[in-house]
Amino acid sequence: MAEGSDDGQSPTPRILVVEDSPLASALIVQVLESLGFNDILCASDGLQAWAYLEDGKLFDLVICDWMMPKMNGLDVLKQLRASHVNIPFIMITAKKDDDAYAEAQFHGATAFIEKPYEVSTLIDAVTQALQDSKDDGKGSGGQGDANVWDI
Repeated sequence: MAEGSDDGQSPTPRILVVEDSPLASALIVQVLESLGFNDILCASDGLQAWAYLEDGKLFDLVICDWMMPKMNGLDVLKQLRASHVNIPFIMITAKKDDDAYAEAQFHGATAFIEKPYEVSTLIDAVTQALQDSKDDGKGSGGQGDANVWDI
């Protein structure tokens, strides 16, 4: 869960970016920072991401690549949902088929973005996921104590 700053502003969401490509990860972080988000943690594969999630670190959004070494994004999503955590989850993938989209959606992906993608697509998905989460009261890991974010 993101903590508020001492300047009286609303807290920003805590975001986990899971991407094995350093360049792609840096691009996602740059986009998030341009939107004013500054509580961002990166993982380079699914196992590292799961270690962060399993360790009790609370996130308000996960942005995750599907195809990664050690543990893929779909497995991260499945484990997250099996733990009854309803964090918004944006799946990014180079898979270009309806079955992949349906499988991600079935397991609770909030959004599905195909590579290559426009930055505006990522911005729209992040904005929509956080807004829906705030509206549903599911911020801070889906535990019901939503933050109020300026999106």
